[in-house]
Amino acid sequence: MRRRPSPWRDLQVALVTGASSGIGAATARRLAARGLQVALVARRRDRLETLARELRAAGGVAVTIVADLAKADAPARVHDEATRALGSIDVLISNAGFGYFGLFEAMSEEDARGMIALHSLAASALTRLVLPGMIERGRGSVILVGSVVSHIGAAGTSVYAATKAYLDTFAAGVHREVRGAGVHVGIVKPGPVRTEFYGTPRRGGGIPGQDLGIEPSAVARAIEVAISRRRREVFVPGVFRVVKHTELLSGVLDRVAPHVLARVLPRANAVDDARPRPARPPLVRAPPGLGSVAPMIRDPTGFLLRSFREYGPIFRVRLLSQERVVIAGPEANAFMARQADDALGNAVTWGPFGRELETTTNLTSLDGAHHRALRSALRRGYSRSVLNERVPEVIAMTRAELGSWPAGADVPIVAAMRRLVSLQLGQLLCSASPGEGLADITEVITTALNVLVVQRWPRIMLRRAAYRRAKQRMFHHAERVLRDHEQPGRAPRPRDLVDDLFEAIARDPLLLPTRQDLRVQALGPFIAGLDTVANLAVFFLYELVRDAALLERVRAEIDALFVGPLPPLQALIEALPTTHATLRETLRVYPIAPALARTALSSFEFAGYTIAPETPVLVATSVTHRMPELFAAPERFDPDRFLPPREEHKQAFALTGFGLGAHRCLGASLAEAQLLVIAATLLHSGDLTLAAGHERVRPKIAPTLTAGPRFRLRYRGPRRHPRRDAERARP
Repeated sequence: MRRRPSPWRDLQVALVTGASSGIGAATARRLAARGLQVALVARRRDRLETLARELRAAGGVAVTIVADLAKADAPARVHDEATRALGSIDVLISNAGFGYFGLFEAMSEEDARGMIALHSLAASALTRLVLPGMIERGRGSVILVGSVVSHIGAAGTSVYAATKAYLDTFAAGVHREVRGAGVHVGIVKPGPVRTEFYGTPRRGGGIPGQDLGIEPSAVARAIEVAISRRRREVFVPGVFRVVKHTELLSGVLDRVAPHVLARVLPRANAVDDARPRPARPPLVRAPPGLGSVAPMIRDPTGFLLRSFREYGPIFRVRLLSQERVVIAGPEANAFMARQADDALGNAVTWGPFGRELETTTNLTSLDGAHHRALRSALRRGYSRSVLNERVPEVIAMTRAELGSWPAGADVPIVAAMRRLVSLQLGQLLCSASPGEGLADITEVITTALNVLVVQRWPRIMLRRAAYRRAKQRMFHHAERVLRDHEQPGRAPRPRDLVDDLFEAIARDPLLLPTRQDLRVQALGPFIAGLDTVANLAVFFLYELVRDAALLERVRAEIDALFVGPLPPLQALIEALPTTHATLRETLRVYPIAPALARTALSSFEFAGYTIAPETPVLVATSVTHRMPELFAAPERFDPDRFLPPREEHKQAFALTGFGLGAHRCLGASLAEAQLLVIAATLLHSGDLTLAAGHERVRPKIAPTLTAGPRFRLRYRGPRRHPRRDAERARP
């Protein structure tokens, strides 16, 4: 009897989807071990690159293709990239998918369509793309990863089970169509597998089954068996074949099937016993009285991440006598960026702050059409373009601030950065310096935020005579800025934000209907410098000077920049890749706003729960910053994660340093450019180091993340350069 030739003999190239972890990664390893060249497909670039390096180190050939196969054009692009890189596809492993466990009526239309697109449409599209070549060559294998749940109408997995049932029927039909052409199509149907798929589903609640012992490697072996033996279907473990026979007993299936499955795997597949989801998200355990106030002040991102891991993407926290719903993780960030504009608003949270400033048109407290119109009027004035021709001025102001520091002194760096940043933003955006008015602006804004937004201080703080006097002086300063712009014979100067405001209200007087509304907008640049930019500058400098090796790399870039004429702003930024990466890592590790406070404008669904109108909501945008699924070793300060080939920040909604959605920081790009110029100037011209007793920064919320007024850096004195560069940045 002649022995049948091995089906592996002529198989050379495999395409594996969902290859970043779990079943896909385990299967890719087995295929590479058999000598196949492997194209790895998934959404997470860092995971793919790690696996590819592993396979190459073992002598294999692997390429990575980053794609979201739920998008209609993705399968064709993936097929084209794979064939260009490796040649014709001999093996397709269609494994990409995501989990959802929850009641069907709680599942959004977007999630349902996304699951159908990824599980069913993408799998059949890729099969259609690879089959003609396989049939022409007379060899090839297509394996779809299904599920035993496709045979059971199990509660909590209705759409998921339906997509897997589609794959089952699809595989059976195509298997029969092509079996005479030397091509094999099959499906592998595992039970619950110990992967991230179960521990951290992309949507819905936690999926039962993560404690079971079916390993991804067992499914990978089953896929190998299916190809070797050209099997149409393989159950993993084999005992799950029993589910096929329960279909013959349709009259008693509702009563019998859950008990049969419960005997096979006691916890995971008894999903029909799932209780209805509670009406409210789970409440984070906390002591009575203060609730979760202490961890929210001490380490808000760490606390929110731990709660996310324990309770899932939605939970409640109690802060003193108030409860807030928290949404967290990648899906919360995606929701905030794409869908939240109509569901979540700022007015309730920020309205009292605006009213304290005697305005109803403060940008942070507006929603809807009025917010969009005002934001449009302010966009150019807060854009990076205002810095394009004025970098020498920013350098000169930075050197002047540096020159005011005594050599050998421990500098209160938060106050110094507030002075410098407010001066620069005032000149760039308002053609005015805050001068002595900075102390008044600091007093008013810090007090109002702590009382009315963060709600850490009692309201009596707003009644203090010193506070009220500071507020009046602040408004007088704003009025002087406006009058200076209204002077008909004013000397020529660059167009600025205040000019844009006057032009906008000339077109639409109702945009800022009162003089006070205009005053508050004129204060915006000074307010922005107090917290976001100044505090980021402190953390940025701290991380640069505490790491000698990093400082040496950054100074090499900076010193080279200051030799010869300064390049244009964009070229300047591109000449500082490590410095820019360090700034981005600072944004990741020290998120100025770890969570965004909002209020539900209308009823909406998230992760299986209905959020009622007027519910206070915290969007924990910074949780993704510390997720190892997105950022490798997130506890380590590592700027190289932002440089090629890693570029971990390019994963969708991973880095959210300047917020998300309609209220994302309008001056984000300007702030980044300004911080790079400040750091470059200080480190080129001055010798900064850690001050004794301040070797470790202790961030706290007051009212945004800050190193605190007592934190200091030591200024040793001016830096000496062997070749002194020309002073090109004099005013």
